[in-house]
This record gives sequence, C-alpha cells and structure tokens, in this order.
Amino acid sequence: GNSDAEIAQLLQEHFQQMTEAMAVCLYQSRQQGLIGTSENAWVLAYALLNALNGLRAVAKSGCSAEQLLSIKKMALLMLS
Repeated sequence: GNSDAEIAQLLQEHFQQMTEAMAVCLYQSRQQGLIGTSENAWVLAYALLNALNGLRAVAKSGCSAEQLLSIKKMALLMLS
C-alpha cells in the first residue's frame, strides 16, 4: 500500500494541478471581462479551492442549506 507520505505527496500534487487549472481559467475569464477582480489569479484560485473544500467539510457537519448558500455567496464575492 501507499505510505502516508506518498498519499500526502499525491494530494499535494493534485491540489497544485487543480490550482493551476483554476488560475488559468480565472486569468482568461478576467481577460474576457467575465469577472471583475484584479486579484492575482493564483491567489484567487487557491482561495476559491480552499473555500470549496471548506464547503464540503461544512456540509458534512450538518449545517443548513441556508448556511451553505450564504458561504457560497461569500466565496463568489471574491470574483467581483
């Protein structure tokens, strides 16, 4: 089986790939005028991915749909 260190490395690589893909999409979206933020695309991608992961954790904790919607709206504000 895989060791904890190997699994941690795989997770880190996956998160880096996801961050890179999202950063490219955000950069292109900003260039096309689809989002208004002037924030660095890499920083924004990292923040949005962490917000998404946080939403998953909060959803599993049993919070209400209304609370999840409020958290989602806050995350999307990063794009404006």
